[in-house]
Amino acid sequence: MKTMVSLLLISVPFFCTPPKSFTQQDPLNPAISAIHLDGKAVVRILYTDNAKARPLSAYTNSILTDNKGFQLNDTLPSGSGYKDLVFEVRSFQKGFFQIGNYRAEVYLAPFDTLFVVADLSLAKGWQVKEWKGKYAFASQYYAARNKQLGGLGGQRAGAANISADLKGYQQRMDSLLALETSFFETYRSSHNLPAWFVETERNEIRYADAFLRLNAVKYRDFMGMDKQEDVPAEYYQFVTPGLVNNPKASHLFTYQMFLMEYFSILLAQQHGKNKADMVLSPQLAQEHLTGKAKDMYMICYINDSWSRFPVEGEKEFNKYYTQISDKALIDKIKAYYQQAYILKPGGQAPGFFLQDQADSLVSLKEFQGKVIYIGFWFVGCAPCIKEFPHENALVEKFEGKDVRIISICVRSSRENWMKMSSRYGLKTINLFANPNWEKSLIEKYNIKSYPHYVLIDKTGKVVENNCSRPSEKIATQIQKLL
Repeated sequence: MKTMVSLLLISVPFFCTPPKSFTQQDPLNPAISAIHLDGKAVVRILYTDNAKARPLSAYTNSILTDNKGFQLNDTLPSGSGYKDLVFEVRSFQKGFFQIGNYRAEVYLAPFDTLFVVADLSLAKGWQVKEWKGKYAFASQYYAARNKQLGGLGGQRAGAANISADLKGYQQRMDSLLALETSFFETYRSSHNLPAWFVETERNEIRYADAFLRLNAVKYRDFMGMDKQEDVPAEYYQFVTPGLVNNPKASHLFTYQMFLMEYFSILLAQQHGKNKADMVLSPQLAQEHLTGKAKDMYMICYINDSWSRFPVEGEKEFNKYYTQISDKALIDKIKAYYQQAYILKPGGQAPGFFLQDQADSLVSLKEFQGKVIYIGFWFVGCAPCIKEFPHENALVEKFEGKDVRIISICVRSSRENWMKMSSRYGLKTINLFANPNWEKSLIEKYNIKSYPHYVLIDKTGKVVENNCSRPSEKIATQIQKLL
């Protein structure tokens, strides 16, 4: 088996080749390189002795283009061979893949391939025998850290639940931060890690910790453990101007999450927690951020608006365009969304023939003469599930009127679709798209994130693609079409 794996490593070419980047790239510091809207990274798993097919999943956060992350689910066949996991990535970033119950953390670079040589012969799990690739040193570090520190992430995430008060929580977090920092500094002293990675990982550790500390205040308030307004002022002393305004961390997902949480707290302090609105956060960005830190926050803010509400996103783009110095990147994002949402108002809505829960075929043409509101979702999509009660409310509101609320499940098995539909009591016209229809609908309706909603008038013409969600006053738009 060892011979076979070696031959695979020699004969299999790298999957990706780098294209031209959007901005100038510093070869000495690739971690602060260009953002790639079309970035992909490959993890090629070369495995041996897999006794039976096992579940295979992968995940990474994504700073762009929709700020929600990328996830895939697959199966690793039995026997020996290789399997490619193709991640959508926008920058140098962390990711995870999991075989069965065992998870491995990996470092992903746009247009690069990481080779993972894995032994699956172990009865209770599997192990990585070797990492290969240009940035394999980072994944090797993660493996060593996870082996040494075990469930550090779980301890950090659970600290807000088990601490008696915020003082005790701070002490736990201080201890965990010291533990991880000490391990990293010891590890790097005996391994030849490039300076750019050392700087990046230090920032990753800082901002993952800082985000959780800020988030814990709101979480404990929500759980009734503390009140936000009673948080002592000294609790926030760790948030220094240098922590907030850090251009060298601008490309990191953890940094952007920290900024969003921090600005949310500032807005709550200024306007009250029930009135704070992140639409005001660009003003805070102008006050607290400079250079690339300000640019990336504003780009992420506009991108997030555009990915959820194209019309509003374009307004935000026009409003803040002059305040962004990286015109090349923001122009690329504008072009991306203009192309992504090419199903314009007035165009004929793409038709379909899909299965309902009674295993009958349902076509879009059946609803001619009705106002149609379609929602695309998939099993495991938390924001989709959050909209189910609002979808049911729409069905009830427009009962007896010329309105049809349709749910179309994609990227899921028929069995799981049926289970989820039953669990949440969907009252919509509930349809399932098999893989062939799924591919067609995602392409024709230009679906880039979920849930995705489409409003269609009585003549079958698109009123708005990727329109407002049920929880966001779509009922008013539907009513006007009647």
